[in-house]
Amino acid sequence: VLQRRAKKILKEIPTKQKKSLGIEVVESEVEAGSGSLPESALPSVALKFNPEKMQASELSRKFRSANQPVAGFISGHRFTIDMKAVIPSQDKDLAAVIREV
Repeated sequence: VLQRRAKKILKEIPTKQKKSLGIEVVESEVEAGSGSLPESALPSVALKFNPEKMQASELSRKFRSANQPVAGFISGHRFTIDMKAVIPSQDKDLAAVIREV
């Protein structure tokens, strides 16, 4: 389900923008539990960004400053939005923010 949603979001992004932002759908893991010792890792899917012309920190700032702010995380110099953090009703909004960025 998460994979299908992520791919549907990507279909709403112009090809040129997908390339310049280096967006790809990747398998990921999210941590369950709380605090500094999560109880377990759960499989997930994420949108990972590797932009051609900006640092991951700049892209992260642009997402946080968008009309509808989006929070993600940076790992390995790449900005990531995990699909488990996106409610299905927000998929179109996320696509709009990606186009805005």
